[in-house]
Amino acid sequence: MENNIDFVIIWKKIHDKLSDSQEKEFNTWLNADSSHEEFFEKILHYHKTGEVKNYRDLDFINVWNSIEPRLKDHNDKKIPDWIKISVSVAATVLIMLSVYLVVNINHQDSRLTANEMTIPPGSSKARLIFDDGESVDLVHGRDFHGEVDGAKISNQGNQISYTGSQGIKGTEVKYNTLEIPRGAEYFVILSDSTKVWLNSDSRLRYPTAFVGDVRQVELEGEAYFEVAKNKSMPFRVQTQGQVVEVLGTEFNLCSYKENELIYTTLVEGKVKVFSKDNPELTQTLVPGYQSYMYKNSRDISVRKVDVKKYTAWKEGVFYFKNENLETMMHTLSRWYDIEVVFEGDSKRNLKFTGEIKRYENLEQMLHLIEQTQEVHFEMKGKEIRIK
Repeated sequence: MENNIDFVIIWKKIHDKLSDSQEKEFNTWLNADSSHEEFFEKILHYHKTGEVKNYRDLDFINVWNSIEPRLKDHNDKKIPDWIKISVSVAATVLIMLSVYLVVNINHQDSRLTANEMTIPPGSSKARLIFDDGESVDLVHGRDFHGEVDGAKISNQGNQISYTGSQGIKGTEVKYNTLEIPRGAEYFVILSDSTKVWLNSDSRLRYPTAFVGDVRQVELEGEAYFEVAKNKSMPFRVQTQGQVVEVLGTEFNLCSYKENELIYTTLVEGKVKVFSKDNPELTQTLVPGYQSYMYKNSRDISVRKVDVKKYTAWKEGVFYFKNENLETMMHTLSRWYDIEVVFEGDSKRNLKFTGEIKRYENLEQMLHLIEQTQEVHFEMKGKEIRIK
């Protein structure tokens, strides 16, 4: 493909070692997209001067430094599969970074200890708990339609939806709870047409019909909200001492029990974030910004972030940006429902950047990470040991 190039050809071009056919292949790739030229110029400039023009390219250069000696070693030998990587650089140089998570690698000599059992990715499943405590398991493909707790409910595919008129003020409010286990995700449309994507190991409690002046739900875990607009009835999400209030917007909220921080990341619109104990101390977010609240102190701060890092899961992608291995493996453990054990602390803070589809089997993910030769995984059942 014109958008792809082998790392080895780039190395040979820098060192004037291309054959005629490789020179033609290189020029075809270089002229296919302006970003290809920019990509190559960064490497060439660093090769000639040892300088990095932009601090944003530091990770990129660090990776080039780590693989360049191996490209040289294999220059005149048979190129092994893990080195001979075809990558598209038209979109972003991030695809090269750290563990090459965005590329497809077929490496038969990986050091990953074989596991008799394949560990598949998460799937669409949940448990719906009704107001009286009764429950039903929701599984992709097991459809049902009915009326429960005064609401019309439809479960179809990987989503459950509530339809019908809003509740009447003064009537008894019925609540449902949607529980998402480890290794799963689910999608719900609330009675006001608000859409909620729920990540693994999460729990959402909500009324079957919104009544009164405020639409309020409770979250534990992680969810992406696309809130239906209603200026006369604000939408509130309460989670472990924090409240997020909106009229109509899109945001991601992450509040797992084991985390000391609650992250609210705004994609579109505007939200107010405040502590349940002290609503006067309010932070207002605009798109591209994130609030983080310490659960113990209730202090709330705001920062600008790469929104994709916090919302890519909704699009079926893991996106890691300068993430330490411990945090990364914790994220994977929820999705693949595995136990992760570090043998010592030396590997916990290794940094990785890259992306890969969430629906790959775990073994494929670990194979890719091992290509850095910085870490080794051993799999036994659903336990992953990191050495």
